[in-house]
Amino acid sequence: MEERIVQSRPVYTKNTQLAGALSALGVSFLSPQYTKIVDNGKEIITWVFAPKSDCGKYLTKELIDHWYDDEWYAINYPKGHPLALIQTALSAKEYLVDKIKGVKPYCKVTKGKKNWYVAEDSNVHKRLKRS
Repeated sequence: MEERIVQSRPVYTKNTQLAGALSALGVSFLSPQYTKIVDNGKEIITWVFAPKSDCGKYLTKELIDHWYDDEWYAINYPKGHPLALIQTALSAKEYLVDKIKGVKPYCKVTKGKKNWYVAEDSNVHKRLKRS
């Protein structure tokens, strides 16, 4: 059986999505929770975590290593590992936001007691706005 060595020192990451995932898995922030440094106008934020989750199930350093390991993800996503599921949710959110950025919205146009939902700047939209 593999022996896990637990550090007592804080664990750091500059990846804010990873910081959110660690927090969701019950890894506590330590004090100070973060440092914020400005270097030549660029902000650098470093998040500070306990070496293991509050429940003792996860070692923070191992979770960070898993975050950047595509092989680990491929093996553990089908098993439903919480970190892999969080990674998937964050990736899906980015994909969905990118997908809708270029889509023209539908507009609500009210005439009297009737409402229409039509594509913005479409011919129908322009006609309804004129009349």
